[in-house]
Amino acid sequence: MGQVAQVAQVAQVAQVTQVAQVARSGFKVSRFQSFKVEGQEPGQDQVPSRRCSAVRLEMDALRYRDLSFKPLKEDDLPVLYGWLQAPHVREFYHRKSVPGWEEMRAEYLQRLDPGWPTRCFVCCFGSTPLGYIQTYRVADYPEYAAMIGEERGISLDLFIADAAHIGNGWGRLVLVKFLRDVAFPMFGEEHVCWIYHDKQNHRALRASRAAGFRHVRHFIEDGDTKELLALYRDEVCAARIHR
Repeated sequence: MGQVAQVAQVAQVAQVTQVAQVARSGFKVSRFQSFKVEGQEPGQDQVPSRRCSAVRLEMDALRYRDLSFKPLKEDDLPVLYGWLQAPHVREFYHRKSVPGWEEMRAEYLQRLDPGWPTRCFVCCFGSTPLGYIQTYRVADYPEYAAMIGEERGISLDLFIADAAHIGNGWGRLVLVKFLRDVAFPMFGEEHVCWIYHDKQNHRALRASRAAGFRHVRHFIEDGDTKELLALYRDEVCAARIHR
């Protein structure tokens, strides 16, 4: 787990002053799909267009520039196995007991198949791994689609590997760059990304909102209240990176 230790060192070196501010100004009408908004009365028309803020993100240019996403490989699995046992990861991302090494290895090996619907990546800052992120089409997982109440678009899951990075703006940076450089280009026909968090996961909710995601609705998963948020392709592609 030497690589994980290196992540903590990067946190001390790379913690520059956060300059991220989300400026919300005006509304614009989408030419893409609408989505069902929480609280809409039965019989009301579906929202014909999304009203969304023109999101401007002032980002740490150095960290943003040196962020990259490496497709998950078999050699990464021992490090990933260690990450999944970290208390802050298990709190919300992996609440169930962590499977044994062989079971976990078998589960993730199948995800390395190019035909597998979920695409998995290691987030890196320079050559140092920071965490894990995966993306997929909502339509490829019908049970998931029914749970969140949406049929189109993509979704993603992620975690920051080292607790030293929590609260330092990495989640926001990872979300924006991954969507711009990887997820939306990979699924070119999709125009919206959905993400959800436990209602008590305030840190993840702050990161997603800072990246431009907006509240859609709440729903229940395994007895816990979750918050669904959305971000459109044209919003994230228009985010300005201040250098």
